[in-house]
Parts: sequence; C-alpha cells; structure tokens
Amino acid sequence: MDNKIVETSFDIIFNAGEARTECERGLKALEELDYETAENHLKTANEFIVKAHTKHTEILQSYIGEMEGQPFYMIFSHAQDTLMTINSELLIAKHLIKISKALYDKIK
Repeated sequence: MDNKIVETSFDIIFNAGEARTECERGLKALEELDYETAENHLKTANEFIVKAHTKHTEILQSYIGEMEGQPFYMIFSHAQDTLMTINSELLIAKHLIKISKALYDKIK
C-alpha cells in the first residue's frame, strides 16, 4: 500500500499541475478576448482535474474502514492540497470567462 499511495500521490500532483498549466493558458487567451481558445484550455484543464480527482478517490476508498493505524504520508497531503487549490483556480477561471463575455457583450 505504501508504494501505491506514493505513486498515486505523484499522479495526482502531475494531473493537477497539467490542469494548472491549461488553466493559465486559458486565462492568457481570455486576456486577448479569445473566448474559444480560453474555453478549450479550461475544458482540457477540467479533464486533468477529473483524472486527479479519480486517483484521489481511489486512495480514499481503499482506506475506508482501515484508517486507524495507517501511516500519514506528507506526499498524499501535498497531492490533496494541490488538487483542491487548482480545482478552485479552475472554477474561478470558468467564472471569469462568463463575466468577461457578459461585459464584452454589454459594451459592443
């Protein structure tokens, strides 16, 4: 189980990191008012978040009923933190696109 947690933690961090990169690319496209590109990057970011979340859920489900006495892994804690932070960034980016579109449509 130890190796699985470490390996899965790195999978979560990798996929969450890819999501962050795509989110940043989407926000950069939004700065240029390129909504289609922005939305495509956020769609890709969401796909990476789903992969990371799936891996996270696998570990949590494997621990159900077995938590007491299990060792604590800092890397898994870091992975969870990374996943949740980037998930929040993605949510905000999605809202920024909607807000930007609404403002753009009003001033046209």
